[in-house]
Amino acid sequence: MRFWLVIFIVLLLVLDIMWMLDGFLNVQYGNLLNSNSYANQSTSFAYRVFADKPLISLYYRIVISLLILISMILGIISIKRLTSYKDLLTASDLKYRSLFMEMKSGFALRKIIRDKEGNIEDIRFLEVNPAFRQHTGLGNIEMSGKSVREVFTQVSEDLLADYDKIARYGGSFTKIHEAKGLNKTLRITAYQHEENVFATLIEDITKEKEIEDELVESNQLKSILLNTINEGVYFITEDRQIIWANERIMSLIGNSEQEILGKKCFDAWYQNREKCNNCPVDTTLDSHQAARIETLTENGKFLEIYSNPVYSSQETLKGMVITVYDLTDWKAALDKLEKKQEHLNLALEAGDMSSWEWNAVDNFINLERTAFYSHVSRQKWTPDELAGLLHENEQQMFYNQYKAIMAGKLKELTVEARIKNSQGEWVWYNILGRIKETDQEGKPLKMIGIIYNINSLKTIALELEQTNQELIDLKDKLEKEVVVRLAELRDKDLLMIRQSRQAAMGEMIGNIAHQWRQPLNSIAVIIQDFMDAWDFGEFNREYLSDKINLCMSVINHMSQTIDDFRDFFSPDNMPMPFEVDNQIVKTINILKDMYSKQGIEIIPNLEHCTVTSYAREFSQVLINVLNNSKDAIQDRKIKEPVIQVDLQLEQDKVIITVQDNAGGIDPEILEKIFDPYFTTKQDANGTGLGLYMSKNIIEKHMKGEILVKNTEKGARFKIILPLDIRYKPSSH
Repeated sequence: MRFWLVIFIVLLLVLDIMWMLDGFLNVQYGNLLNSNSYANQSTSFAYRVFADKPLISLYYRIVISLLILISMILGIISIKRLTSYKDLLTASDLKYRSLFMEMKSGFALRKIIRDKEGNIEDIRFLEVNPAFRQHTGLGNIEMSGKSVREVFTQVSEDLLADYDKIARYGGSFTKIHEAKGLNKTLRITAYQHEENVFATLIEDITKEKEIEDELVESNQLKSILLNTINEGVYFITEDRQIIWANERIMSLIGNSEQEILGKKCFDAWYQNREKCNNCPVDTTLDSHQAARIETLTENGKFLEIYSNPVYSSQETLKGMVITVYDLTDWKAALDKLEKKQEHLNLALEAGDMSSWEWNAVDNFINLERTAFYSHVSRQKWTPDELAGLLHENEQQMFYNQYKAIMAGKLKELTVEARIKNSQGEWVWYNILGRIKETDQEGKPLKMIGIIYNINSLKTIALELEQTNQELIDLKDKLEKEVVVRLAELRDKDLLMIRQSRQAAMGEMIGNIAHQWRQPLNSIAVIIQDFMDAWDFGEFNREYLSDKINLCMSVINHMSQTIDDFRDFFSPDNMPMPFEVDNQIVKTINILKDMYSKQGIEIIPNLEHCTVTSYAREFSQVLINVLNNSKDAIQDRKIKEPVIQVDLQLEQDKVIITVQDNAGGIDPEILEKIFDPYFTTKQDANGTGLGLYMSKNIIEKHMKGEILVKNTEKGARFKIILPLDIRYKPSSH
């Protein structure tokens, strides 16, 4: 632009010079120029106007040329100024561009992209500085000309709506945005630049937010601390006005926060009374130093009040922090302690006791009070001097323990020694000491201890020793009697076991007889049928074979019955694994026919489980329990009698429950049914040993437990067995 302007001025200057030269020639050669031929050929405007006045034409040309020259000079000056302004503008633009690029805050100029209905569709970046890309985590990605949805994977629709309002209606807003993906806290400010164009300023305030959070947390901690401490704290200004108080001070004053804030301190404490005498606030105001008083309030509280000055940054007194300690309980405790100390001194005097302390600096034992007699009144003793007061038999023991303590081999001193009293009698004292401080090598620096009279205790000890010897003699005598008694009890136990076995064998023989009676009848019927078959001509080889097979089947069943009863009476030598549910089924099968004959139904409800114990002894116990239920059912003539046997597994133990519907056991005898020889049977059938032996078998042999209680239906026996008798069972 400037180049073409210069060319135009140069051309204008050349034309002006030529125009002036034409005028000059017209003046000099006017005659020649006035010829018709020249006038016809000349194109000069001045010549045509002033053809007859060449000098006026020359003046006209000079004036016009001067005007043109002045215009050209002014144009050149204007061009120069415009160039200067442009340079200044360019420099300013570069300056602000540099500032725009180097500014720490992120800046972006953006334009709203709308759809046909005028709703916001997207936002396009017009201009973005590097700080904006840095704060938004986009690095060196070029954003100018791109839309928000092209640049960011996730876009906040709420934020877009806020931008739309600013771009459409003007105004501005500032929001705090938590950029979780960047771990940053950003302050976003947006304002309208022109319609549908807005600018956003982004500032990273993460550190400011952290400092603010720390400050808030610190203030919260301070508030919590001041509100949870046991001391009352409040802040007053120079004119004694309370501007802050914690909860403790409000409880001490007895008013709420609204009732004391803004009041004078003495008004809050004493309700409109004038300021108190000997107030620590007065001292602090006068001396600008901390002050303290102790006071007793009208409601009986003993308070300790501190006043501490608070200064401003200009070191002028800003106010005071008043701290109030409620020493009422402490004062009461101190009074009690003094009384207890007085009682303790009386007790020490009455009990002939004293405390002592030894230190390695002077190697002296300092007695708090003399526990001996009047002529031994001084308080400082060397260990040798104290040992000289002891009976010669105990002096060596004292020296040995003292030397062991000095060598770091012993921590406590324990010596029982005799010391003469005022009557010259030897009295027993116990000298106890313990190390309180040691040096780096473990050698004692200080010991504390007590000395107290044990003469009565020693006398009692001698009597106890004599009594102890008598007890030892009595113990030996009792042990001999116990051996004899145990032998008698063992004989009785053997007798009871034999009686129990005989009773069990009698019942089993009855069971065997019952089990065999039906098979024998069947064999007899078969044998009798042989003669009829012969008489009627039915006797042949096939008939004989069928009858023989039938007899053999019955005989095998009888043989199996014998094996079952033989297994039942065979003793178990050692615990073996067995299936509890199968053993219960076998036991029930032995008794099933006899119980069925009496109309008693046994209902098993069994889980499958295996234990390691004594199977046959378990069967004997189960038979005793079942027979107990059977006898109760028979005695009470129960209609539709039922005995239910349940088996369940619980963690490391097995529980067998036997429940009948015979109405239960008399509560008066419930605790006696496991006693030996206890029976409720009136005839000779009851020995009173069945349940007693069952309890011994379960608890002593099988390490289990047997219990009984009454239910709504009848008696319920519970047998608890460990899964493996070889290991200690868990407590039940």
